[in-house]
Amino acid sequence: MERTNISVALRTEIGKGAVRQLRAQGLIPAVLYGRGKETLVLSVEKSAIIPHLAKGAYHTHLFDLNVAGKPKGAAPITVMIKEIQRNPISGKLLNIDFHAISLTEKVQAHVPVTFIGEPPGVKQGGILEKLHAEILVSCLPTQIPDHLEVNVSEMIIGDSVHARDLALPEGVELLTPADEVIVVLAHQAKAEEVVAPVAVEEETAEPEVLTQKGEKAEEEEKK
Repeated sequence: MERTNISVALRTEIGKGAVRQLRAQGLIPAVLYGRGKETLVLSVEKSAIIPHLAKGAYHTHLFDLNVAGKPKGAAPITVMIKEIQRNPISGKLLNIDFHAISLTEKVQAHVPVTFIGEPPGVKQGGILEKLHAEILVSCLPTQIPDHLEVNVSEMIIGDSVHARDLALPEGVELLTPADEVIVVLAHQAKAEEVVAPVAVEEETAEPEVLTQKGEKAEEEEKK
């Protein structure tokens, strides 16, 4: 698994204005929690962290944070990324939550699943439906797999692969339900099986304010 040294700095100012200034300077606001440690409000260079967030696989990465301002010789803090926040429209990175861990204690991690091979069932007219892009496991931080491979090169129509079928490295425990279907090679729907939607006459919803006024008018008429 990937393990990277990252330099971070302690933040003394918080609030929306301070955060905007950080981002304008190419910095990302961050917070460090976990394992009884003091919560630290941090900033990290955008250029230093962005490459490790590609394709959402950051759940399997370990980071050793070197905190500027800490006493000289202080050991780096080993962390995992618990959560990242992005702008829902632009996708820009807004905030990072780091979680301090111990290398001798098990953690839970979401491990990406990659599919390899060309299934013959697709050439027979089937559709390969990938239902899960990752699975949940428990293991020591140093044992987290970068990814797990699913070989689909022998799948024919009707075949499926469940979570229990995945080959896990020694020391890695599956937490995703064992009977969860990861990928299935399904039949294509035949033309006669596709049912045309029944046209339903839509009712125009009366605005809530107008409805309330109408109810008041009815009550006054009854009086």
